[in-house]
Amino acid sequence: MKQKVGYSIVAVIIGGGCWFFGLDIVPSIIVAAVVAVLLFAFRALVGPIDNSEWPPAPPSLTDGARREVTELDWALRTRQRFVDDRIVERVRNIALSSLHQRQLNIDDPAHRERIERLVGPPVYALLASPDRVRLSVPALLSVLARLDSLERPGPIDRSEL
Repeated sequence: MKQKVGYSIVAVIIGGGCWFFGLDIVPSIIVAAVVAVLLFAFRALVGPIDNSEWPPAPPSLTDGARREVTELDWALRTRQRFVDDRIVERVRNIALSSLHQRQLNIDDPAHRERIERLVGPPVYALLASPDRVRLSVPALLSVLARLDSLERPGPIDRSEL
C-alpha cells in the first residue's frame, strides 16, 4: 500500500514539474498518468510475487477428514449397490477396535458367543471372515447401526461381560 502511495506521489511531482517548466496542464496530467502507469507496471514485473504457488497445493489427507465422508457418499451411490472394499475394511477395523476396548478378540473361539450377543451373528460373520465380503448398502447401514449401539453410553448389560 505504501508503495502505491509513493508511486502516485512521484507521478504527481513529475507532472507538477512538467507544468512548472512550461508544459500546459493537460499534457502535464497525461505525463503524470504515463509515469504512474510505468511505475506500477515496473513494480508488477520486477516485484516479488505474493503467491508463489498457484494453484495451491491440495490439503493433506488425514483419517476422519471430510474426504472420507465424500468417499463414503460416493461408495453408497454405486449402480451395483455394493459398498467399496475400502469402506467395508474401515467398518471392520472400527468394529474390531470397539471389541478390543471390551477385551474381546475376534480370533479367540472362547469369545465368539459374547461377540455374537453384542453384534449379532451376521456382523460376527463379517468380522470373522478372512475373505473380502461384498456388502450391500442396507447391510452396511445395519452393521453401522449395530456398531453405533455398541458405542452409546448406557446401562451396562452384565450378560455382555
